[in-house]
Amino acid sequence: MKRPRHRCAGENLGRVLDRREDGLPEPLQICDALDRNEPADHKTELCHCLVHARRQFVEIQTSFPEECRKVVDCLKDVYRVEAECREQGVGVQERLQRHKTWSKPVLENGGRSSGRIFRNQWNRKR
Repeated sequence: MKRPRHRCAGENLGRVLDRREDGLPEPLQICDALDRNEPADHKTELCHCLVHARRQFVEIQTSFPEECRKVVDCLKDVYRVEAECREQGVGVQERLQRHKTWSKPVLENGGRSSGRIFRNQWNRKR
């Protein structure tokens, strides 16, 4: 499908999903966290790209070294789960289940605490 340049990723994905057969489970959508990447008229299971997220923390680590280290350390645990899945050759569904079981709590807990720390630091530095 030819994609016009003036559309966002979510709009283009929406056009592709318009052609999708009804009754199928929600597709997995891997993208960064920009809301423009999400299709407006279709539900997908979002799998945000951790490479993009990690890069953002690495870019600001000189301003927030301790807080960024905590986040990057959390991501190491997620990458470890991924490496184990690859080493063991598990299927896509098993890999997804392992990430939901092991990675999701790490990200949720790390995200909450780092978000609170960043807000406090930001308010102090302003």
